[in-house]
Amino acid sequence: MPSATHFLRSDYITLQDATLKNDVLIRRSTGRLIEINQILEGIYAQVGFRVRDEVNFYLLYNDKYELMSEDQAFDLQLMQKVLPRLQGNSASLKRVLIQLMMFALGESKNQDDMMPDPSKLYLSWQGSGTFPKAKFPWSCRKIAYMLRRLEEDGFTSYWLS
Repeated sequence: MPSATHFLRSDYITLQDATLKNDVLIRRSTGRLIEINQILEGIYAQVGFRVRDEVNFYLLYNDKYELMSEDQAFDLQLMQKVLPRLQGNSASLKRVLIQLMMFALGESKNQDDMMPDPSKLYLSWQGSGTFPKAKFPWSCRKIAYMLRRLEEDGFTSYWLS
Protein backbone atom coordinates (compact mmCIF):
# COMPACT_ATOMS: atom_id res chain seq x y z
CA MET A 1 0.00 0.00 0.00
CA PRO A 2 1.45 3.41 -0.97
CA SER A 3 2.24 5.87 1.78
CA ALA A 4 0.40 9.16 2.15
CA THR A 5 3.33 10.96 0.49
CA HIS A 6 3.58 8.57 -2.47
CA PHE A 7 2.05 11.16 -4.79
CA LEU A 8 4.96 13.53 -4.04
CA ARG A 9 7.56 11.08 -5.34
CA SER A 10 9.04 11.95 -8.72
CA ASP A 11 8.68 9.44 -11.52
CA TYR A 12 12.05 10.52 -12.92
CA ILE A 13 15.39 11.35 -11.34
CA THR A 14 17.26 11.96 -14.58
CA LEU A 15 16.06 12.61 -18.10
CA GLN A 16 17.43 9.22 -19.08
CA ASP A 17 14.81 7.63 -16.78
CA ALA A 18 12.07 9.16 -18.93
CA THR A 19 13.58 8.73 -22.38
CA LEU A 20 12.45 5.21 -23.27
CA LYS A 21 8.71 5.88 -23.08
CA ASN A 22 8.74 9.54 -24.07
CA ASP A 23 11.45 9.85 -26.68
CA VAL A 24 9.38 11.89 -29.17
CA LEU A 25 8.24 14.50 -26.64
CA ILE A 26 11.73 14.86 -25.16
CA ARG A 27 13.35 15.23 -28.59
CA ARG A 28 10.79 17.85 -29.64
CA SER A 29 11.17 19.97 -26.48
CA THR A 30 14.95 19.59 -26.41
CA GLY A 31 15.03 20.68 -30.05
CA ARG A 32 13.12 23.82 -29.10
CA LEU A 33 15.56 24.49 -26.26
CA ILE A 34 18.51 24.06 -28.63
CA GLU A 35 16.92 26.65 -30.92
CA ILE A 36 16.42 28.99 -27.95
CA ASN A 37 20.03 28.45 -26.83
CA GLN A 38 21.24 29.47 -30.29
CA ILE A 39 19.33 32.73 -29.83
CA LEU A 40 20.61 33.23 -26.26
CA GLU A 41 24.22 32.73 -27.35
CA GLY A 42 24.27 36.41 -28.35
CA ILE A 43 24.18 37.43 -24.68
CA TYR A 44 25.73 34.33 -23.12
CA ALA A 45 22.50 33.38 -21.35
CA GLN A 46 21.99 29.82 -22.60
CA VAL A 47 20.17 27.28 -20.49
CA GLY A 48 22.00 24.21 -19.23
CA PHE A 49 21.24 20.56 -18.60
CA ARG A 50 19.38 21.22 -15.35
CA VAL A 51 16.91 23.58 -17.02
CA ARG A 52 16.59 21.21 -19.98
CA ASP A 53 15.65 18.40 -17.61
CA GLU A 54 13.22 20.56 -15.61
CA VAL A 55 11.44 21.72 -18.78
CA ASN A 56 11.19 18.16 -20.03
CA PHE A 57 9.88 16.85 -16.69
CA TYR A 58 7.27 19.62 -16.68
CA LEU A 59 6.18 18.67 -20.20
CA LEU A 60 6.14 14.97 -19.34
CA TYR A 61 3.89 15.48 -16.31
CA ASN A 62 1.71 17.83 -18.34
CA ASP A 63 1.33 15.10 -20.95
CA LYS A 64 0.74 12.39 -18.36
CA TYR A 65 -2.04 14.28 -16.61
CA GLU A 66 -3.39 16.02 -19.75
CA LEU A 67 -3.37 19.44 -18.08
CA MET A 68 -2.97 21.66 -21.17
CA SER A 69 -1.62 21.51 -24.69
CA GLU A 70 2.09 20.89 -25.15
CA ASP A 71 2.51 24.39 -26.65
CA GLN A 72 0.79 26.00 -23.65
CA ALA A 73 3.03 24.06 -21.26
CA PHE A 74 6.16 25.00 -23.22
CA ASP A 75 5.00 28.62 -23.26
CA LEU A 76 4.84 28.59 -19.46
CA GLN A 77 8.31 27.07 -19.28
CA LEU A 78 9.65 29.75 -21.60
CA MET A 79 8.16 32.29 -19.20
CA GLN A 80 9.50 30.53 -16.09
CA LYS A 81 12.91 29.28 -17.16
CA VAL A 82 14.19 31.46 -20.01
CA LEU A 83 12.78 34.99 -19.92
CA PRO A 84 13.70 35.73 -16.27
CA ARG A 85 17.40 35.50 -17.14
CA LEU A 86 17.13 38.42 -19.59
CA GLN A 87 17.88 41.94 -18.46
CA GLY A 88 20.00 44.84 -19.55
CA ASN A 89 20.31 47.71 -21.97
CA SER A 90 22.41 46.45 -24.87
CA ALA A 91 21.79 46.12 -28.58
CA SER A 92 22.63 42.42 -28.16
CA LEU A 93 19.73 42.01 -25.74
CA LYS A 94 17.45 43.84 -28.16
CA ARG A 95 18.46 41.42 -30.94
CA VAL A 96 17.84 38.44 -28.64
CA LEU A 97 14.40 39.74 -27.64
CA ILE A 98 13.48 40.25 -31.30
CA GLN A 99 14.65 36.73 -32.16
CA LEU A 100 12.79 35.26 -29.19
CA MET A 101 9.66 37.14 -30.27
CA MET A 102 9.95 35.62 -33.74
CA PHE A 103 10.39 32.18 -32.15
CA ALA A 104 7.39 32.71 -29.87
CA LEU A 105 5.25 33.99 -32.74
CA GLY A 106 6.28 30.99 -34.83
CA GLU A 107 7.50 33.27 -37.62
CA SER A 108 10.77 33.56 -39.47
CA LYS A 109 11.00 37.20 -40.53
CA ASN A 110 14.39 38.82 -40.93
CA GLN A 111 15.28 40.07 -37.46
CA ASP A 112 17.82 42.56 -38.82
CA ASP A 113 14.97 44.49 -40.45
CA MET A 114 13.38 44.90 -37.00
CA MET A 115 16.49 46.23 -35.19
CA PRO A 116 16.01 49.93 -36.08
CA ASP A 117 12.33 49.90 -35.04
CA PRO A 118 10.90 46.82 -33.31
CA SER A 119 7.69 48.66 -32.37
CA LYS A 120 5.66 46.56 -34.82
CA LEU A 121 6.45 43.61 -32.60
CA TYR A 122 5.23 45.13 -29.36
CA LEU A 123 2.53 47.63 -30.29
CA SER A 124 0.11 44.91 -31.39
CA TRP A 125 0.38 43.35 -27.90
CA GLN A 126 -0.65 46.50 -26.04
CA GLY A 127 -4.03 47.41 -24.70
CA SER A 128 -6.73 46.21 -27.06
CA GLY A 129 -7.17 42.72 -25.64
CA THR A 130 -7.00 41.21 -29.12
CA PHE A 131 -3.58 39.92 -29.92
CA PRO A 132 -1.91 38.49 -33.01
CA LYS A 133 -1.85 34.75 -33.53
CA ALA A 134 1.18 33.29 -31.75
CA LYS A 135 2.57 29.87 -31.02
CA PHE A 136 3.50 30.95 -27.46
CA PRO A 137 1.20 33.90 -26.65
CA TRP A 138 2.07 34.41 -22.96
CA SER A 139 5.76 34.65 -23.80
CA CYS A 140 5.01 36.97 -26.73
CA ARG A 141 3.15 39.34 -24.48
CA LYS A 142 5.99 39.42 -21.94
CA ILE A 143 8.66 39.80 -24.62
CA ALA A 144 6.63 42.63 -26.18
CA TYR A 145 6.56 44.37 -22.81
CA MET A 146 10.29 43.83 -22.33
CA LEU A 147 11.05 45.18 -25.82
CA ARG A 148 8.91 48.26 -25.23
CA ARG A 149 10.67 48.95 -21.91
CA LEU A 150 14.05 48.58 -23.61
CA GLU A 151 13.05 50.99 -26.37
CA GLU A 152 11.38 53.58 -24.13
CA ASP A 153 13.43 53.37 -20.93
CA GLY A 154 16.76 52.10 -22.21
CA PHE A 155 16.66 49.11 -19.85
CA THR A 156 14.55 46.00 -19.50
CA SER A 157 14.10 43.11 -17.16
CA TYR A 158 11.58 40.32 -16.82
CA TRP A 159 10.93 41.48 -13.27
CA LEU A 160 9.85 45.04 -14.10
CA SER A 161 6.12 45.50 -13.92
